[in-house]
Amino acid sequence: MSSTTTRNLSHIVPLDFNSIHTFPDSHTWDSSTDHHPFTELVPIIDLLDPNAASLIQLASEQWGVFQVTNHGIPMNLIQEAELQARGLFELPGDQKLQALVDQKLQALVVNVGDLMHMLPNGRFKTAVHRAVVNELYHRISIASFYSPPYDVKISPPMKLIDQDHPPLYQPVTWKEHLGTKGTHFNRALDLMRNDTKHHTCMNRKPTQHTFF
Repeated sequence: MSSTTTRNLSHIVPLDFNSIHTFPDSHTWDSSTDHHPFTELVPIIDLLDPNAASLIQLASEQWGVFQVTNHGIPMNLIQEAELQARGLFELPGDQKLQALVDQKLQALVVNVGDLMHMLPNGRFKTAVHRAVVNELYHRISIASFYSPPYDVKISPPMKLIDQDHPPLYQPVTWKEHLGTKGTHFNRALDLMRNDTKHHTCMNRKPTQHTFF
């Protein structure tokens, strides 16, 4: 991570759970979303399925998040990643800031995110999501990010742009997007959006998902 991005995100400090006594506002979730019945499940896609690419496209358009199986990650690597993650969480707060973990879990949850929302001109959803703890079992989550070089300009291919589908967002470099995201969080995409009065065919409505 470059020094510029580090400065932009420097105000995001991991909590030292041993020192807090009340639940911080920064980690609360709108309670109005907690009482809806879970009638649907996040799509699960087998990467060995001949139709995997089409299923991923459909899940990206309808959900903005999906799970994949048969991803080819060895079980011993998954177990080692969990072992290292548990060791990280058990460290004192000041040492956690110096530890780096770049491995993946067995269950792969893929969030489409802002990049894959902007590239297809808003066709794929970027999902607002959270992970909640289980009252009986420990939860270990390791996030792995896939992104372009910082100087790459993000904009949809010209074949996706026409009179009925004008560009929804201003072209920005990945570095510029990370800076805006680090400052404005979930408002970042709205701030980069072009004049919405010209866009009647696509409205960004991020979906909310809870992972257990």
